[in-house]
Amino acid sequence: MKTKESFSTKSIKYFYGIDGELDEYRRSELNRIGNNAYMILFYYLLISTIVAEFVVGNSFRFLQNYLMLNLLFLIFGSGMYTVVAIHRLKLHITDVSAMNYKSVRRMILKRDIRRTVLVTIIYCIFFAMSMAREGANLASFVFSPAMLIAAGSFAAIFGFISLVIDYSHLRRYKD
Repeated sequence: MKTKESFSTKSIKYFYGIDGELDEYRRSELNRIGNNAYMILFYYLLISTIVAEFVVGNSFRFLQNYLMLNLLFLIFGSGMYTVVAIHRLKLHITDVSAMNYKSVRRMILKRDIRRTVLVTIIYCIFFAMSMAREGANLASFVFSPAMLIAAGSFAAIFGFISLVIDYSHLRRYKD
């Protein structure tokens, strides 16, 4: 019998990409990974802020670019650290019985389609906002063939990579 998971357990599993049961070992290792990432990011932000104060001066454009690069580094740096740590400890592997293997793959396919649609919508919104900032007509831009091709290409690539990664986390065992 399955017990109902709390919202915090669901969000931890979603954030770290854990599909199976979140047992005590996995939870403690994820807590350790999260604490390490927090400490690294805290000290990085502290040093980065001090550097920005001394280097930037009064140039607003330089500050804006510096903050954007900082944000990208923080997102990709912490993301890569957690992915590598989870992969090294094999916390992302889900054991599935041979009987349930097809239904689990179908569930992963549906979830990845939803995720791809959501990420593509967010991509289109940010892309449209940047084009609107440059003075483009937003209504004609959103329905233009170039935007549709770009969004479709992005969705296909993101969806395929996401599906391959999620399928690689499954391990079938005999009943």
